[in-house]
Amino acid sequence: MEGNVPSISVIVTIYNVERYIERCICSLRKQTFTNLEIILVNDASTDRSYALCTKQVAHDSRIKLFNLHANVGVDRARFEGLSISTGRYVMFVDGDDYLPSCAAERLYRMMVLTDADVVAGSYNRVYDSLGWIKRRSSDDLRMQEDWVELTQPELFERYYRSFFGITLLRVQLWGKLYRRDLFVRAGIKPTGLKMGEDLAVHLSLFPFVRKYVVMKDVAYCYRYGGMSTVYNPYFYPEHKKLYALKMSMIERYGYDVVWLSTQIEMCHIFCFQWTQQFRYGMRKDAIKKALEEEIATGFLKEITEGVHNEQPPFSFLKSEDVEGLLHWCEQEGRKRRGLRLAYRLIAPLLRII
Repeated sequence: MEGNVPSISVIVTIYNVERYIERCICSLRKQTFTNLEIILVNDASTDRSYALCTKQVAHDSRIKLFNLHANVGVDRARFEGLSISTGRYVMFVDGDDYLPSCAAERLYRMMVLTDADVVAGSYNRVYDSLGWIKRRSSDDLRMQEDWVELTQPELFERYYRSFFGITLLRVQLWGKLYRRDLFVRAGIKPTGLKMGEDLAVHLSLFPFVRKYVVMKDVAYCYRYGGMSTVYNPYFYPEHKKLYALKMSMIERYGYDVVWLSTQIEMCHIFCFQWTQQFRYGMRKDAIKKALEEEIATGFLKEITEGVHNEQPPFSFLKSEDVEGLLHWCEQEGRKRRGLRLAYRLIAPLLRII
């Protein structure tokens, strides 16, 4: 490290990943770019994750291990790591993922070459249940060259706009290299969100990005766990918080062009909430009661105001037709249950193909 100051701070958030954490840390220690500090933030794991991390510390002086005594979630854990980082640049890694050996070097070289604020690499999706590295993916730019440079005002007028609907750029914090002072200039604070936390960061960060570069080189290996098998009680309330954040950003930047698309997206999330409850076998009377209570808050009226679509399910939402909406969601839930069953039957066969 030049002057004992690392070029890159790698922040690893860890929670109950004892099966994977050693591979994750070893992939960082073996990076061809060595001017790193590796910050491990153990978010009060209840398994052997912390003990395994302590063994790694003894083998590499670049590793700093921090143990949080209460579980705060990945968003707050990342900011804990960011607050004590000293590198000019910062990377985020989840404790169950890992990096190709040249990842940091390729990101760093591209950062220096292009003088970017953010460099995003492609990534490999690792299917944990099948043991596959299934595909290589990058941002949806249809790249013909080895890298693409995006600058203002296009970043704000086109790509920031996509964060309020179907994103054109990946919103995950992992697989990217950031200038650390970008977070300072943007004044970003942790949201505490349990879902959508990466998008929340980029909603606040992107107005301060001068140049964003996407390269074809793979810079991350993301472990994909497959389709969910349990109902997620955080899905709807967390997306309501994210909706409120989006609306605050629309107001701050006078970004009214995405107002309607943000409402429509929240309408879909509203329907998905009750569809998921049917999918996972919750009682119809309980779902109906919860739906009626939510409608009584006035939130449904807020997200459908100005939405002109007379097709189901929007027609049921606009008229607050509880029975019609319940029937539609029940049918969708059955379809999703069928897809899940098909996946469970086919997945074992895919292992031997």
